[in-house]
Amino acid sequence: MSLKSKFFSSLAHAKAIGIDVSKAKLDICCLTEQSDITIEIHNDAEPIREFVEWLVKHHYCHKIIMESTGHYHWLMAVELSKHNLDLRLINPLLSSKHAKAGIRKTKTDKVDAYRLATMALTERDLPARWHKDAKWVEIRHKVGLLKQMEQSIQQLKSAISDHEEALAKIGVLEDEWLLTLKRQAFELSKVKQASEKSLTEYMHKSLSSERQKRFQSIPGVSPYLAGLLDVFMQDGVGSVKSWVAFVGLDIGIKQSGSWQGRSRLSKRGNAYLRKRLYQAAWGAKQNNAEFKAYYQQLREQGRPYVECLLILARKILRIAYNLSHKSENYIGKMWAKC
Repeated sequence: MSLKSKFFSSLAHAKAIGIDVSKAKLDICCLTEQSDITIEIHNDAEPIREFVEWLVKHHYCHKIIMESTGHYHWLMAVELSKHNLDLRLINPLLSSKHAKAGIRKTKTDKVDAYRLATMALTERDLPARWHKDAKWVEIRHKVGLLKQMEQSIQQLKSAISDHEEALAKIGVLEDEWLLTLKRQAFELSKVKQASEKSLTEYMHKSLSSERQKRFQSIPGVSPYLAGLLDVFMQDGVGSVKSWVAFVGLDIGIKQSGSWQGRSRLSKRGNAYLRKRLYQAAWGAKQNNAEFKAYYQQLREQGRPYVECLLILARKILRIAYNLSHKSENYIGKMWAKC
């Protein structure tokens, strides 16, 4: 019996599966009660479809662990989700933690697949079941393109500003070349705004428009941010702390014995979404009486301006979590509960 045939026959008795992803291939480890078997398949549609069909045929119902690695994992992830299999997409930091805990420091694709499979049985802090479709992946990639566009525009504007400052110091006036570059940067900003508006409409049509309407009822939350929250923030997580950590608004505490270090924002989550929440906090502070009063209260306590806005941003996210789970719009009395 070939290794591939032996692997597929073992799926009937599998207790966990780990998938190590690379651009060209997938290493898949199947754990049974007696042994483990790993095969390698191409990261293409046909072999992935064949593998998933075998899982369905053998009524596989246990966890499948796979790292989130750029865009190379999407094909397998969407196919598994399409057949309602129990896929858990994990942050590479989590698998790295397990790798560092091992005595032997072997690092191969086969070992990584085995390690992911064992995590399905031993790791208690796994993310919620991943269940998305190709349209969600498409929107996620479009958001990534807008993020890159925004960063490029900011870098261009910063470079133009530095150039203008250098010319002013040596007494050289702006020429037509620089004016043209400034106009082009302005036009790029308009293109970005139009793209955000277009994507907002697409998210509203393609995803949960009711959920987005609930998010949009929160002071300061724009239609675009409501769409982003609908795309990125999963239901079914253990608590609102998972949402806060996902965008990097959680606080990293350092303490040992009697020593108490300075607490700082972790910033280990989605920076693009964190920036949008910060902007929403500023808008809420400017235009909503409750948010404005809370902001003033924080300032009177001696908190810096940026810290106050970050607290408001975290408050907006907490409210969004509650609205998502209670299926209702924002009303003022929710303020104190979040």
